[in-house]
Amino acid sequence: MKTMFKLSLSLAAYAVVACVGLAFVYQATSPLIAAAAERETQAALKVVFPEASSFEASAKIDSGAKNVSFDKAYYAKSGDAVIGMVVQVTGPTYASSTIVVGVDSAGILKPIRFLANTDTPGLGTKTALSPFVDQFALKSASDDFKVGADIAAISGATISSKAVANLVKLAAAAAKAALPAPEMPATALGEPASAAN
Repeated sequence: MKTMFKLSLSLAAYAVVACVGLAFVYQATSPLIAAAAERETQAALKVVFPEASSFEASAKIDSGAKNVSFDKAYYAKSGDAVIGMVVQVTGPTYASSTIVVGVDSAGILKPIRFLANTDTPGLGTKTALSPFVDQFALKSASDDFKVGADIAAISGATISSKAVANLVKLAAAAAKAALPAPEMPATALGEPASAAN
């Protein structure tokens, strides 16, 4: 009985020491992990919108879908002018994917960029590669994004192809809707040019 008590006590002491050690490691590494994730996001933003000089965080945007979340949203800016919007979307594919989707002020998609794709290696993961991802660039945010119509599926990965197309469609529509309306010159509003001055 004494031996069992000693073993239990020493096991509990090891568990407490291990938990405290893990807590300290987590506290020390979490800022580094967050900084690395932010660097990866900023690099993806620059790939999606290379002409932007800066990215300004936007207010949280709701996806309107049960299993889809818009993790982050950014206004792409050139100087002070907003030239587009970038949305980071995470949702179910065959497993799950996180994609950065950009839309310019005219509602045209920029190249998409995957941050994560946990689909079946060699099948669903092909949705993150060329030529599949290339077909989204220069599409209108109001297109159908329907696999078999305006999106070509990957053979053997139809579920992943449809799901990625859906995620891109949702993010593109939300980005387009969240963009500020372009400023119209006074003459376009029906006022004489002299009255605008």
